[in-house]
Amino acid sequence: MPGWQQFYAEHKSNKFEILSVAVDVQGAAKASKWHNVARAQFTTVVDQEAVLGTRFGVKYVPFSILIDEQGKLVRGPTPVNVGKENDRKEIVQWIETGKAPPAGGGDEKGGALTPEQLTVRLRLAYAAKLQAGGDVKGALAQLKAARSLYQDNWLIRKQIWALEHPDRFYNGRVDFDWQREQLKREAEAKRKATRERDKRSEQLGETDPDQ
Repeated sequence: MPGWQQFYAEHKSNKFEILSVAVDVQGAAKASKWHNVARAQFTTVVDQEAVLGTRFGVKYVPFSILIDEQGKLVRGPTPVNVGKENDRKEIVQWIETGKAPPAGGGDEKGGALTPEQLTVRLRLAYAAKLQAGGDVKGALAQLKAARSLYQDNWLIRKQIWALEHPDRFYNGRVDFDWQREQLKREAEAKRKATRERDKRSEQLGETDPDQ
């Protein structure tokens, strides 16, 4: 966010605005910390139910959506980091010339939600409600059920981690080293579960009288 604040300070005079959307099932009380630390002068809103990501089929953060003065979608969800020269140049070019930069990932067309997307959206909404009422265990159950539909959904995974390990997200800084190690642990646990399942299947095959 500090990088975006610097970018905003440099280009806001060109009729450029930023609306930052924080995805956090725990709400504004948690998300506002990072807005304040960055001393951001642009607006930040909180999407507790990950509605934006679900609507566009996005499974990761951060991503950007570019919208022109008429409210037209110029570019759908695309990974962007203004600390990288190429990303920065693309957005500056759009601000100064109106030329749309290349599209990235995500479902830019939107459209009706699939049954899976709708289920995820409802579970995330319920998780936010449960968490707000103090039922963290119930919120985690809903988040994990949503993740089971999209194992590679980074948005949902991070919400689970933040509830289970708040010290890794809200205690001074976000611990990205821990996140990388956690991914390794989860991958190893998944491989172990697969090996055990395959072993049980082999054992059942060996003892099946119909074989």
